[in-house]
Amino acid sequence: MVTAAEMRALDAMAEAAGYGLTEMVEHAGRHLADLCHLLGAWPPRTLRVVILAGAGGNGAGALAAGRHLANAGASVKVVLGQPASEHGPAVSRQLEFLAAARMASAPPGSALPSGADLILDGLVGYGLRGSLRGAKRRLVQEVAAMGARQSALVISLDVPSGLDPDTVRQPDLAIRPAATLAIALPKHGLLDPNAGDIWLADIGIPRSLFAAAGVAEPPTEVAMSGLIPLSRVRGASPQGQ
Repeated sequence: MVTAAEMRALDAMAEAAGYGLTEMVEHAGRHLADLCHLLGAWPPRTLRVVILAGAGGNGAGALAAGRHLANAGASVKVVLGQPASEHGPAVSRQLEFLAAARMASAPPGSALPSGADLILDGLVGYGLRGSLRGAKRRLVQEVAAMGARQSALVISLDVPSGLDPDTVRQPDLAIRPAATLAIALPKHGLLDPNAGDIWLADIGIPRSLFAAAGVAEPPTEVAMSGLIPLSRVRGASPQGQ
């Protein structure tokens, strides 16, 4: 497992080596869409999907997954956690892709659409500092309220929004997904049982960079298949090794 600082350093090394954020986002989105299939969110032509997207790489990965699900026939709605002026380049690029596919995004401040079968949480990744605020906080509150009224499968990308990536300290408010898809390596905060079942996705970072960054390499199983449940790795619990 890694801390947010260690993962940030690894991401920076990967980009410096020429492996860009666009490639990592596309891998994350593809694996997230595949996980939806594995967890029973199928067939796509009857699937109503809501994407919660923040301004960073996590939001971009969730948007990429939404594009794959839409291509398979799902009805996809996007709710943004921040205004366009705050979007990073990866999110802006994914939104351009969605616009080209005639998929509109609801502006920040919009209410969570009702009737979803599947909610993909990409509001906040490992970069969270402190508690959720503003539109993101309200959206997480709406997800919690929706869970009490209807059955929707919730899957978080990398870290459930609101969860501290470095500790198991109970947050005042966080998404409680059925599953979390950890990217490259699981973060320490995923030891929290409220993170749901933990899966691990390979996003193509060269294995030599893990050692160079001073972190353990991911299991070879994930390099071979791209997507694995952590419970399958060396007898690990669903919350990690």
